[in-house]
Amino acid sequence: MIALVQKQRGLTLIELMIAITLGLLLSAAITSIFLQTKKSGQQSDNLARMQENARFAIQLLSQDLLHADFFADVDAISEIVNSDPPAPTQDCDDSAGNDWLYELAADKRLYYLPNQSAADAHDAYDCIAAADFLPGTNIFAIQRLMGDRSTAPGAFDDNVYMRSNGALAEVFHYNDSAKPDIKNAGGTDGSDWVYLAHVYYIDNDRVFNREYMQAGATPTMVQEPLVDNIEYFHIEFGIDDTVEDDLDGVPNYYTATPGDDIQYAVAAHIYVLARSPQQETGYTNSKSYKMGSVTKSAYNDGYYRRVYTSTVVLKNLRNRLQLGEQ
Repeated sequence: MIALVQKQRGLTLIELMIAITLGLLLSAAITSIFLQTKKSGQQSDNLARMQENARFAIQLLSQDLLHADFFADVDAISEIVNSDPPAPTQDCDDSAGNDWLYELAADKRLYYLPNQSAADAHDAYDCIAAADFLPGTNIFAIQRLMGDRSTAPGAFDDNVYMRSNGALAEVFHYNDSAKPDIKNAGGTDGSDWVYLAHVYYIDNDRVFNREYMQAGATPTMVQEPLVDNIEYFHIEFGIDDTVEDDLDGVPNYYTATPGDDIQYAVAAHIYVLARSPQQETGYTNSKSYKMGSVTKSAYNDGYYRRVYTSTVVLKNLRNRLQLGEQ
């Protein structure tokens, strides 16, 4: 019997080169898709985090503005409040030594300083370190009461409160001292409300900060970093112009430099310019950003940016104006 021998045939050099070329093309296509997907994912994450940061900053500003000039049942605050708690370790006073923390004058309860230099920021509120402040940005300061009435605290809790009976009020530090002897008509103690004081600004690392009053044996203003990558915030106040003499609670105009007219503010436009946490390779941001009366020129870097806005009605200030209690 004759054995049949079958020859085995391999790839020719041309076929091998074609196979390698096709493999390389396929690998390149897969790599390109992977890189594009990764870039798209990073971009989406950047944008999502930027939006989340901006919304948080707006929420904080909105909450304080919504409760601006909230002093519970107190009438004509600038005339009847007796502020006499102990001096704080850090008051946030100005360069002239004028106290701020417990001073409830109309021009201190709600205050906005636009376009500050680092030195001016520190001079206005010495709790802001000049070395930390981002030049050309703004400061917003507010004093108010917490929105919910406090149950009469039992144990000393080192917080600062305001006790009021509607006709008389006093700010006091509840440590080992007696509460103010402020009684209602029926002889019961007046209502106690937690006192709040906040100063907002942006530091050199683009962190949105708040100075707030911390409870303690000696209450003091301390720094609280809130959210990263906030490039700028801007507030324009709607003024119920006294020249018009209507005081109908409707803004006659909006301004970013209200001065003493801020006590006639009945609404506020809030603008927050946020940037992405990371720069995007190959991207140059050449856009300018308009926030009401302010326009920020192009930064020409690799960060994405976006302006977020909100409008708040300053209902407490509006009500005081209409009742003639300002």
